[in-house]
Amino acid sequence: MATTRMAHARRNIMGAAVIKLITPITSFITRTVLIYTLGTVYLGLNGLFTAVIQVLSLAELGFGSAMIFSLYKPMAENDQPTVCALLNLYRKIYRFVGMAILLVGLVLIPFLPKLIHGELPPGMNLTVLYLVRLSDTCISYFLFSYRSALLDASQQKRVFYYIHAFAKAAMCVLQVTLLLLFRNYYIFCIIQPIIQVCINLAIYLITQKKFPQYQCHGELPSDKVTDIRRRVTGLFLFKLCHVLRNSFDSIILSAFLGLSVLAQYQNYLLIVTTVVGITSILTDSTLSSVGNSVALESREKNYQDFLSFQLLFMTLVGIISACMCSLYQPFVRFWIGSENLFPTSLMLVFVVYFFTERMGNICFQYRQASGLWWEDRLRPIVDGVTNLTLNYFLVQSLGVVGVMLSTIFCQVIIDSLWGSRILFRSYFKEHRQRSYLLRLLLYCLMTAAACAASFLICRLIPEPEGRSVMAILWMIPRCLICLAVCFAFFLPVYRKLPEYTSARSLVLRLLQKEKK
Repeated sequence: MATTRMAHARRNIMGAAVIKLITPITSFITRTVLIYTLGTVYLGLNGLFTAVIQVLSLAELGFGSAMIFSLYKPMAENDQPTVCALLNLYRKIYRFVGMAILLVGLVLIPFLPKLIHGELPPGMNLTVLYLVRLSDTCISYFLFSYRSALLDASQQKRVFYYIHAFAKAAMCVLQVTLLLLFRNYYIFCIIQPIIQVCINLAIYLITQKKFPQYQCHGELPSDKVTDIRRRVTGLFLFKLCHVLRNSFDSIILSAFLGLSVLAQYQNYLLIVTTVVGITSILTDSTLSSVGNSVALESREKNYQDFLSFQLLFMTLVGIISACMCSLYQPFVRFWIGSENLFPTSLMLVFVVYFFTERMGNICFQYRQASGLWWEDRLRPIVDGVTNLTLNYFLVQSLGVVGVMLSTIFCQVIIDSLWGSRILFRSYFKEHRQRSYLLRLLLYCLMTAAACAASFLICRLIPEPEGRSVMAILWMIPRCLICLAVCFAFFLPVYRKLPEYTSARSLVLRLLQKEKK
């Protein structure tokens, strides 16, 4: 079973790597073409629509993750009646959710102009554009997206990744081509719901072929429905926290500072989300394997795996943070020009934002795999309310910095500290949270030292002027310096940790070719 989980994890990592590379590449290409054909205001408008739709998606209430968790065990045991009943419940819920999103989305139409500070681009009909984006979201719920849970629970999420990677590439090609030909934002937006229909049809056809025995019929016992309802309640609160933290950041910036500032902020945020995507290759692709292990293995084994994953993950996050400190500004300058640069001090805040967002991720993965959403129900409420309150007051005095600092505060104090307490109190009961927090502090200090050293050394290298090929080549020695500094800082310290040997063994096993 362990070998099977490793094989699935290895394949899922490969699939995740594809989508995590395709997504930022297509996003950078699309945003760049959008900036140079229509302007940054359109880019800000696109970001505002995305934030509003994410708020509306709260109606999903976390049913997706709860259903996947519920499917782990029956699929591992080939319990066909239970899987079919869960799938039937999932389909009913998603259709209801799609209708709820549509109705609430229509009610919000009169309030849309209040979310924009300043004037819209001339000739733009805000309502029509919003309805196109709303249809993109609703289509996913009304069609066959519920069947993607079968891929996730069976540790075959790589198939889902490949579908989305192909769709992302196709959408990028279509949108860029049409922008260059027509320079029309309406045509740009209409491509998204068309591609979404194709994704859902592909998921349906593939899962029908892979799992013909699993169809939507049967009913669950009342006790299982009650258990799912409890998990969903906790998940909804977590999702509420996520939306308040991310989507409302964009909405508040648009309402107080305007679409141009929002576009500039989201350019920097895109780089953060890209590197977050790179690090989540490890976590997202192994979540189903972790869930399988939590369902079948002892807590002691899972705790040792948890420490090993944490060491590997924080090493990766530390290296990326050091590289971001030295390469962030040069990349933005080359990508969209010096006129779109934030001050270096604000850039460093984005690096801290990235690190604090990632530092509690492995802990969250194990809470999710353990189904601790109900136990986690209060933390997201405090997190979301605190972040939104701080955003509202700090944006008026500190601007973008205020929005970033409020989120960083919540990520450290409420997410990482409180979130880990829930995991150790409810699952890893035999172990102390204090040991985990000391490790987290060690990772923070080592990363800060590596970032400072890398930044100071790289500043000694003369920077070429302009946006030439040399500007890109000049980033290579900076990157190598960052890697060397991180290696010199991390290895002597981390190799003294008890989990170092098992973490190194885990990497070697993931890199080994699968035996046929």
